[in-house]
Amino acid sequence: MKKIKLLYLINSLRVGGTEKRVVELLRRLPREKFDPYLCCLVETGFLEQKVREVGVPIFVLGYSGIRINGKIKPLKLFQFPGLFLRLHKFLKKEKFDLMHTFLPISNTIGCTAGRLAGVTHIIASRVFTGEYRNINPLYQPLENFAGRKADIIICNARAVYDDVLKRENVNPDKLRIIHNGIEVERFEGVSAR
Repeated sequence: MKKIKLLYLINSLRVGGTEKRVVELLRRLPREKFDPYLCCLVETGFLEQKVREVGVPIFVLGYSGIRINGKIKPLKLFQFPGLFLRLHKFLKKEKFDLMHTFLPISNTIGCTAGRLAGVTHIIASRVFTGEYRNINPLYQPLENFAGRKADIIICNARAVYDDVLKRENVNPDKLRIIHNGIEVERFEGVSAR
């Protein structure tokens, strides 16, 4: 049986809930079925070593973001075309069977570049509700457009699912809820008091 060539696309490997989730997914993927890769749009980060320990190749595209000290800098938007082209070229060259994107920038750029590059199946994750879209009017149409490029959108909670239904113009049949798991081994031997 041919292995599925899988790419996880995320902004970075800084410590955060989504980043930890991606590392756990990479650690626990059945290697007899999947050939996993990781691409970071911005940089690696603290969790890089954990990914390297399980032998997953990491690619970094060097995007510097659109914010400085938390504020959006409109001129930094001109980086998007270059980032998009680098990602598109990478996806076209590597010929992934499946790509799973995480977080707004990765979802937006990844779903669109992946579809144009011929990635066979695309999954986008929504891991929080979309109030951040109220800050910048560009977020909503960009994510609506990109969401239509994904085959499946995974929401990690009912509230996120409901928010996607309300805010995004996507087919509800694409939506799935998969709650974040917990590593039960961490709690072995701990007694409840």
